[in-house]
Amino acid sequence: MHKKLPLFIAAGNPRRWESHAWRPFFTKLGKIIARNWPHELKKAADEAASLPVHNDYKKKCRQWWTLALRYSLIYKEYLLFNIYRRTMNETEKYVGRDPEIWKRHFVDPIKKLTDEIAIWTTDLKLFWNRN
Repeated sequence: MHKKLPLFIAAGNPRRWESHAWRPFFTKLGKIIARNWPHELKKAADEAASLPVHNDYKKKCRQWWTLALRYSLIYKEYLLFNIYRRTMNETEKYVGRDPEIWKRHFVDPIKKLTDEIAIWTTDLKLFWNRN
């Protein structure tokens, strides 16, 4: 339900949606999601978290969109990480493994991603417990 607020506003009063403070964000968001570039997803999640709200319902909508965009970013990073891991596993058969490069591009990123997943999971549980 929370993700549909912009649609409800537009359907209920198209002129109101034309001047709504969230419209520029959602106009950009379609292209950002289609491109699925991590740096754009991160920026969109940050921007979603700062959308102006005037009531509790919009606050919940803003929280939902922030969680959804953070998930999209985590998922994209997970996919990129797995592609890199597979590439490194194949490459090391021929050239070996450089421990420093492995740590920098595999060990450290997986720790960061694991931490981000744990934080996101906690935030999602809190969201559902409160809503």
